[in-house]
Amino acid sequence: MTPCGRVPVDKDARSKLTVVGNRMEDSGGNAVVPYGISLVSGPETSNWARSEKAVTAQIVASHRYWHANTVRVQVSEAQLLDNPTPGRGYNVPFAASVNRLVCMILKQGQIPVVSDTTLFTAEDRGPSQRSVRFWKFMSERYGNRLPVIFDLFNEPRLGRKPHSDRFLPVARVWRLWERGGALGGTRYLGMQRLVDTIRIEQRVDNVIWVEEPWYLDVERLPTRQLPRHLLAGQNLVYAFHKATLERGSRSFRDLQTVIRRGIPLVDSEWSQFAATDRPWECQDDAYRGTPRFLAFLRRAPIGLIAWSLQPGALVAGATGKDTVNDGNDFRYTTDPADLATPNVMQPGYGCNRVSRGQGAGALIHDYSPRHSKPMPAALFPHWD
Repeated sequence: MTPCGRVPVDKDARSKLTVVGNRMEDSGGNAVVPYGISLVSGPETSNWARSEKAVTAQIVASHRYWHANTVRVQVSEAQLLDNPTPGRGYNVPFAASVNRLVCMILKQGQIPVVSDTTLFTAEDRGPSQRSVRFWKFMSERYGNRLPVIFDLFNEPRLGRKPHSDRFLPVARVWRLWERGGALGGTRYLGMQRLVDTIRIEQRVDNVIWVEEPWYLDVERLPTRQLPRHLLAGQNLVYAFHKATLERGSRSFRDLQTVIRRGIPLVDSEWSQFAATDRPWECQDDAYRGTPRFLAFLRRAPIGLIAWSLQPGALVAGATGKDTVNDGNDFRYTTDPADLATPNVMQPGYGCNRVSRGQGAGALIHDYSPRHSKPMPAALFPHWD
């Protein structure tokens, strides 16, 4: 038995995902580059039951219309663990909902990425003992036998002081990220602790993605410091979310520095759409910068997970209107066909009201089928 159903012995997976050098591979040594979609709503929120059908539509559309070989699912550790079903150590209906989504992705021949998040259902800026419990649960459920990638902690927000919002010294941020420590009166665990939970305590070897510290102000994010803080363990890929698109920007230069060191990277949540109040999602020169950035990722090569299948973000929206929702919102379609048509950037694209509705959807829609290879069938069991 697997979490997704019974697998005959002769139909079990014959290959595994591993990290060799600066890339993911299957057991045959074939490069595996993830191109996919990061889901919105569902198990990252308190509206997980109400929005499950909408998230299912995104999963179907990712495969049917967007050529995604990877789908990232953000899962709230608080929803899983804070209100357990009586007699159990976790919320059984919530875990069943997550399982339905993960299994649907697997049965479409895509790689699920389970990302631990506290962004919309708790205030934790970094990993805690609850995060350890989360990964023990996920390791037991999806470890070793299924090609599920574990994304340790979504956007660890360790770059600023919680009360003043002032930036912390870079060296302290990376120490907190790697080994843990106190921030604003709360003690957080480091990423190494979560890796050790999965690798040493649970004896699970699934590929792990480790997201760098999250700043919002991408030009202050010192990615070049990553090589000094690499974690102990095998099958690790380091993830980033936002980069400034200008060629000479600090974030772009830092990525090139890390690439030259042969460190495996993935852009695990990227977007570009016209927004007047989300500077981390919108850059005025993106009409020229986005094609350059995509070409850079392709040459590296670095996988790309785009956010998200909703009107105005990647999908065609209403001209001049902000229709992008996030968090505990539930205004999402349940019809995959509504998510088929991408939005488009016009030459005058900018972070203004006039450009609302425009975004990088068409560029991603074209990029993925040209570069996204289906995941090797041998990675997946064949269920009865």
